[in-house]
Amino acid sequence: MRPEDRSTRSAVTLPPMLRSTGLMGNMADFLNDPVQMFRTGYEQHGPVFGIRLAHMKGCVVVGADRQQRFYDEIDRRLSVAKLYKFVIPMFGSVALAQPDVERRIAQVRLLHRAFAENRMKAHLAVMTQEADLAMGELGERGGADLWELCERFAIRVSASALLGPEVRQDIDRLVPMLDDLARGMEFVLPPWLPLPRFIRRDSARRRLRTWIQPMLDERRAHPRDPRDFLQVLVDGDREDRNGGADLVGITLLTLFTGYITTAASMAWLISDVLDQPKLHERLQHEVRRDPSTAARSSLVANTILESIRKNPVMSHYARIVEEPIVVDDYTVPKGWQLIVVPSLAHQEATHFPNPEAFDPDRFHTAGGLDRPPVFLGFSAGQYRCPGRVFGLAELACLLVEMLRRFEVRYHRTGRSPSMDRGVIRPPDRALLVEPVPRT
Repeated sequence: MRPEDRSTRSAVTLPPMLRSTGLMGNMADFLNDPVQMFRTGYEQHGPVFGIRLAHMKGCVVVGADRQQRFYDEIDRRLSVAKLYKFVIPMFGSVALAQPDVERRIAQVRLLHRAFAENRMKAHLAVMTQEADLAMGELGERGGADLWELCERFAIRVSASALLGPEVRQDIDRLVPMLDDLARGMEFVLPPWLPLPRFIRRDSARRRLRTWIQPMLDERRAHPRDPRDFLQVLVDGDREDRNGGADLVGITLLTLFTGYITTAASMAWLISDVLDQPKLHERLQHEVRRDPSTAARSSLVANTILESIRKNPVMSHYARIVEEPIVVDDYTVPKGWQLIVVPSLAHQEATHFPNPEAFDPDRFHTAGGLDRPPVFLGFSAGQYRCPGRVFGLAELACLLVEMLRRFEVRYHRTGRSPSMDRGVIRPPDRALLVEPVPRT
């Protein structure tokens, strides 16, 4: 049955809606705790249900087959660019916000090439250097705020590895501008309103573009060898003859999304390890037994995957419905969003037995659990996160260096996870560290 056929419209059944009140619908619950909001909908209605966030309606789907359908329909019945219009005031019409499908795919592929693993040796050297610096600062102070530590490390790595040592040396100039850019992110209000945070966002964007454009011009005039991240972007753009590609916008988008998602994942990882005393002890033994190989050990890798499974930093992935889609017995109308939720996908007992337990060994004993559409830690399909290998290496590097050098504990200072600049991060915690005695 085709839901768009007029003769059958009377038979269309919409998804059951999560109960809401007022003009804003479920918006207050979403802003307060998006994971709990989605969980409530799932508990009330099962694997297909609707939500309303102000003027927007969406249908949440849970389950590997439904999630695969979500990714199969992208660029067919589901629009990426219409959903990502909210990033245009920050970065321009680049990557997923690029309306032309061919150019969008070309830009994403370019990012995949720029993050290719054959450049990981140089990236790992940067990560090791920054981890050593971060741990030195941590030891000097005897501790630090967990989020501050992770955010500072992630932005330093991204600045140095993606933009180069010149920007890394001027990191104190970069961070406030990125923060102003991020604080201007908006999903509901018109982005042109003369609000102070929008004015700061626009100013930061202009200043960042003025700073980065000469770097790209320099790479065009005098190519670097070996090629760095920016050189790959410049060369790839020229090879693909995309002369109109906004490489400044692509660079800023990659820098921001990469560091903020990695910082949040890093904070969750350290929290999760400290919350599991037996695992903490196993990891310490692994790290101190052979620090040179610990970052590549299966225990470290599986602990990272389990932390991402248990606490994904993205509340959801959504696309705009261009043509009505039937999911189970329900029709999702044109103009709605179709939504997949990593936190719900990762709790499915069919794929993750005893999902509430923190068990890194589940990734060792059962193959395929780290693959979409079961595992959505990095989204899926052709728009899957280009920097996932880069980010995983960062997580391993900082965790190993911390466990190698310190005995770590924390005290909780926050009550619940928070939504910050588009990612979910753990409650605020203050780390306390003592150096490992030399033997």
